[in-house]
This record gives sequence, C-alpha cells and structure tokens, in this order.
Amino acid sequence: GKKVGCPFYEQTGQVVAGGNGGGPALNQFSTDRFYVDDSQNIYLLDQSPPNTCEWRFLVWPANSSQARLITNFCTNEASLSLHDVLVSPDDCSFCISNNRFTAVLYKGVYGLQHNGEIKLSDYTGWLDLVNSGKATKDEKAIISGMAVNEGNLDSVQAYDSVIVSAGAMQKIVSISGGGEFEVQVYEFQQENPQAYNKLFEKCGWSVSPRKIISFKGKTGSILKKYLREDSTKGSNGESEALGPLVCAISSPEFQLKQIKDFITRLHIVLRIIPDGFNYTIADYFKSHLGQATALDQHVNLPAAVKNNVSTALNNFYKKNANAPKNPNNWIVEQRSTYEREILEDYGLHRTMTDPEKRYNKLKTAFSLP
Repeated sequence: GKKVGCPFYEQTGQVVAGGNGGGPALNQFSTDRFYVDDSQNIYLLDQSPPNTCEWRFLVWPANSSQARLITNFCTNEASLSLHDVLVSPDDCSFCISNNRFTAVLYKGVYGLQHNGEIKLSDYTGWLDLVNSGKATKDEKAIISGMAVNEGNLDSVQAYDSVIVSAGAMQKIVSISGGGEFEVQVYEFQQENPQAYNKLFEKCGWSVSPRKIISFKGKTGSILKKYLREDSTKGSNGESEALGPLVCAISSPEFQLKQIKDFITRLHIVLRIIPDGFNYTIADYFKSHLGQATALDQHVNLPAAVKNNVSTALNNFYKKNANAPKNPNNWIVEQRSTYEREILEDYGLHRTMTDPEKRYNKLKTAFSLP
C-alpha cells in the first residue's frame, strides 16, 4: 500500500469532540474513511476542507470517551486510505519512516534517541479508568503530575549502558535479560496476545518466557551493538528496529499498560515501611507531593527509598522528640507542618540523579502539604 507522502508527523495532542459535516473545525468530519482494528480502536482519516492537500489522522482508543488528533499532514494522494496507512503489508516500514532518531554520544559511541511527544499528563484514558474503578482521582493526579520528571509514553533511547530504554518510566532491556521493559513486554504478551503479535512480533520484536527480548533473533550485546550501528553526529535518521518499537509503545493498548504499571508501582511504594519504623510511607505522606516524591525515587532507584525516608524521619524526630511516633495520631494542625518538614529533607537528599532538581520540579506540579 502507498504511505502518506511526508517525512515525519508532528503530534499535536489536540482532543476531538466528535460530530460530522464539512468545515475546518476539529469536530467536523467530511469523510467515510475509518478503520476499526482488532482491539476496537477507531481510526479516522479526514480531508478537510475537501479537495485540498490538508488531511487529519485521528484515533479513538477502545473504551475511551475521547478521541485524539495524532497529526496533520499534506498529501495530494486522492485515493489515500486508512488501510494503506494502518494495515498494509509494509506497515512496519511506515513506523520506520515515521519515527526519527537523533544521535547521542555516550562514552565515545553514538547511539539513538527519540524523545517522543505523548506526556503522562496527555493520556486520554484516565476518565474511563476512574469511572470503572480501575484508578482513583488521587492516582490520576499523582501520576499525571509525574510528567515533569518522567519520559514521554512514546520515548525510546538506545545509547547508554543498557540495550534500550523505553516508555514513561524508561524501563530497560538489559544485556543479561530480565530488564523491567522485558518484563513489561512479557506481561503485555500474556495479557493481550493479539495486540502483542500485531505491535511487536510482526515487526521483528519478540520476548521469551525467560523475559529476554530480541529483534530478528539478536539479543544481548549483539543487539546492543546492532542498534547503535551507523549512528553519526548530527543525524536525524530512521531505525529499522527502534521505529516499530516507538509505534508499539505509543499504541493505545501499550499506553494503557504503562499507566497500569505506574498505578501498581505507586501501590508498592505506599506500602513500603521505612527502616526502623512501624508505619508505611502512605501513613507518613498523605499529600500528592509526598507520594509523588517517593514514587519518583522508586522509578529511578527503588532499593534506596526505605532507607532515605528512614533517614528523614530520624532527623525529624531528633528535632521533634514529642511528636507522636504513629503518624496516624498527628492532628490536622500537626500533619501539614510535620509532613512538610520531613518531605523538604527527604526530597532534597534522596539517593538518585539530580534529587534537588527533580524535587523542585515536582513542587511546580504539586503544592506543599
């Protein structure tokens, strides 16, 4: 099938309200070119106004209450169809040509980076998750606010010490296998095999029961070297392997997987009991800022969370010997003061890269207790 005739697309993140009929407005459609995939996601290709080169490509994820404008583009291909764009035999080629990578130098070797466009805060499925009871409004607020520090949902990089990092949490593919991204893709394979086959295996990516990911049979150090071949300074090129990976992780199905994993991780963090104490992080940190600060560290260095929170608590109780040891006994007036003091110590002194910078960014997204 023939592809859209432009080198790459600019994702705008605009929301579609629905409706039909002629006109340039975002909620006015003048086309019958739509496609429903096996997962019930609806895609719409609209030429607006008619008889011009201006087209819009939109997706309405399954079980979502909102559609999303993926891109505007220009082509004079009058017979262009969604089947051409989405389901032709060479749709992996479409992903390769549509996703561009910049070269990044790391320890004398160039690798590739795609920053992506879809922020955590741009995820369109929150309303359905909250209404169905699969997420709470607090979880939505905390995870959406994490966007100031996390990668984009469609970000992929292959230039540093690991094979690949992908998604909002930049989960990794490790040399020895069993990396967090490999586990995530394996779980996705088990939970949604049809989407896994379409998004990963069809374009050469697969994951084994041992949670080792491969591209066309290449794994480990061989895969790492392959992904970095032909990367040169200043390049803005394609990648046979990484282009389809961007398509896979930016699909509505895998975006949902990423969000659910964030929710699961938040639950894990809130159950952590700091070293030497008897109560959970959820007991000490009731604010969105406090819980997001602990989650922020857990994404980067999970093993350090319980010790670092413990250190901040010990410092607090040295200065406030009469404060109740059980945080659930803090009265309303105490909680705001106590949590703020603990958090200002913990947030700035976490064992991780750029703790102060990251904490200050979180404070722009959340208010202090």
